Amino acid sequence: MNAERMIAEVKAAGLQLTVRGRNLTIQGVGVRPAWLVEAIRSHKAEVIGVLQGITACSSEERERSDRSQDQAPEFPPMATPLPDFIPALDPEERTRVIDLVMRQGKPAIGWCLRRANAYYDKFPGSSFQDQDAAAAQDLLAWQGK
Repeated sequence: MNAERMIAEVKAAGLQLTVRGRNLTIQGVGVRPAWLVEAIRSHKAEVIGVLQGITACSSEERERSDRSQDQAPEFPPMATPLPDFIPALDPEERTRVIDLVMRQGKPAIGWCLRRANAYYDKFPGSSFQDQDAAAAQDLLAWQGK
């Protein structure tokens, strides 16, 4: 689904999208379908671009995006082996990788929570922040980000 279609779906639900800086909010009294909220989150930059009158990508890129949206997101198998140590990330990098995962929504967050628990089991003396960041880094590396 492309940004224009998402915006049309929001309007059809009796809702309105508002851009404030880098933030995108859905307002109104209508029902917010979870699938639509996730689609908008996944394509936030494109939706903001359309709302602001900016073409974020070519029609070919948009078609590719529409096709990929129809496929379930891919996550590494939970059985993927953990490294022999938890990578040491500075606080800024830790925040960056966790933020990138948070923007992907609940499925990515759920995967990372399970992965962080696996880190806890293997490295019980490590900090929760390091476990979370390592899990986020694993997901992003798998996704090629």
